[in-house]
Parts: sequence; C-alpha cells; structure tokens
Amino acid sequence: MSPDCNGGPVTITNNVFDQEVGATNEIILAGDNGDILDHNTFAAHNSAAPRFGNPNSCGLNTNATITNNILPNGISLTNSQSASTFTQDYNLITGGGTGAHTVTGTATYTGGGNPSTLAGFQLTAGSAGHNVASNGADIGYPFVAAPAPLPQIIVRNHGGNFCASGTTCSASATFTAITGDSIFVLCGGTPSATFTITDSI
Repeated sequence: MSPDCNGGPVTITNNVFDQEVGATNEIILAGDNGDILDHNTFAAHNSAAPRFGNPNSCGLNTNATITNNILPNGISLTNSQSASTFTQDYNLITGGGTGAHTVTGTATYTGGGNPSTLAGFQLTAGSAGHNVASNGADIGYPFVAAPAPLPQIIVRNHGGNFCASGTTCSASATFTAITGDSIFVLCGGTPSATFTITDSI
C-alpha cells in the first residue's frame, strides 16, 4: 500500500500482513498527521516493516500512534523521517523498541513458523506478546476465543423430596464458585437461597 498524498490520516487496525514475495514494505505512509496502527500482525518475511517517509514527495509523517502490533522488524523510517512525534507502545518487536510496555521477543504462532491461514497467526499461550496488549489481550491481530460457558450449580433438598408446608428443608453442598457463576438453591420447586461465594484465584 503506497501513499497517494491525500493527507490522511488513516487508521489501520485488526489486520495480518503476510507478504512473502516482492516489496519489503507491506504499507508505506507519507504526508499524514495522526495515522493509527493498532492490533496488526506483520509477518517477518524479507525483513518487511511498515514504512514511514516521503517516497512520493507527499511530505513526512507526524503524530502517528503505533500500538499493540507484532512488528518483527520494527518500523522503517526513510527520507529523513523522524519518530519524535510518534506514540509507540505495547508492540512486540524482535530486537526491542520504543515504549515502556513494548515487548522484546519473537512471536510463536499456533500455525507454526510460517502460517498458511489467518487462524494460524494466533499466538500460542507461551508466546511473547500473549495477553500483554494494552487491553489485556494478545498483541497483534485480535483473535477472540469463545468464552467458556458459565457453570450452573443447583442444590436441591435431601432426596429430592418436596418440603411440607411449614417445615424446614435442609440440604448441603460444597463447591467453589467464581464471579459469574449462577447458583440456584431449590426447595419444593421454589428458589430460595442463603449462600456465600468465595472467589479465590
């Protein structure tokens, strides 16, 4: 993607750039003020990196925000481009980079060293950049796992017998619940409950 001198700014989010052959810059940005690159995954082929500069005489870039990206080769600054006005943080860069929360390391993907599908670019649980983005998710393309179903804990009175009117039902159960669990205590088919939830991590 090459600049056309339209002045931007552009927002580039939630992409995987996997360019094995050809140019060494998946995107080239020039002459913009306020571009945003967030939660993108850039593959490591051909030393590729997003480029900031002035290749088409569009002018240089200012005030770009580059966050939560997998950038194996960092960013490329050409044509006397400076990053002094850029905001950079929470990126995963093999050789390290700018930002208090930027991670130095190499991504490992569920699809191996050269994933052939989008799903293959999800970080493994042991990868650098896993669960350390600014939102607590993975750095890079924002894969979202389906949430696990919340358990429902049902406590019934002894033997499943209904209580006679005016009598007291009793039942006991031991369980560990966490925030979000649904707990029902049934006596004679009427929900009633007195319980304490201990949430421990």
